[in-house]
Amino acid sequence: MGAGGASGAVVITIGAKAGPIASNYDDVRAVGRIDNAYAMPYETGLAIWVLRQPRAPLAEIWSALKHYN
Repeated sequence: MGAGGASGAVVITIGAKAGPIASNYDDVRAVGRIDNAYAMPYETGLAIWVLRQPRAPLAEIWSALKHYN
């Protein structure tokens, strides 16, 4: 798959760790949290991040941002 030609100027990610995303973007903000008493434990308590001002093109940093599990 990959970045699919997207610029990556703004990325929204859920449940990411702050360190890896902060190393690739200059503007990293936690804007919310997913909390659901009926969700599986690994599906709740997750931060919602908005990333802006990438330090490199998205195609170059995609492998550091992708997370499939």
